[in-house]
Amino acid sequence: MASGHDLRKSESEKTHTSDEGKSQVALTTISPYYRSTSDNPGTPLVTAILKGENHRTWARSMKTALRAKMKLDFIDGTITKPGKKTTYYLNWEKEDSMVMAWIINVTDLKLHGSISHAITTRDLWLDLEERFA
Repeated sequence: MASGHDLRKSESEKTHTSDEGKSQVALTTISPYYRSTSDNPGTPLVTAILKGENHRTWARSMKTALRAKMKLDFIDGTITKPGKKTTYYLNWEKEDSMVMAWIINVTDLKLHGSISHAITTRDLWLDLEERFA
């Protein structure tokens, strides 16, 4: 099954060959792997802190913010972790880590110990849904 990334590849990325003969990918602003210069892991995307009982409202706010940044696919399972030897692995790892930081930074400190085991943003999101939704 093709990932959401694969379906948008032709629109969001262009492959070209460098002078050294290596294939490179140039990301455009509609790629889920594109990062704006204003994006950093310490910037809270929403004002609400997840405490548990407010999960529904918090999750809706996070989804809206992530959709605006073209990162919703990391939590909804559309983009899956590529193999380590694929062209997109490092881009995926970098952006998945960014989204995970955005989520963790707007969760109550009391939850941090119990969510630190998540390997991917999708795992983290599913864990929070299972516990609080």
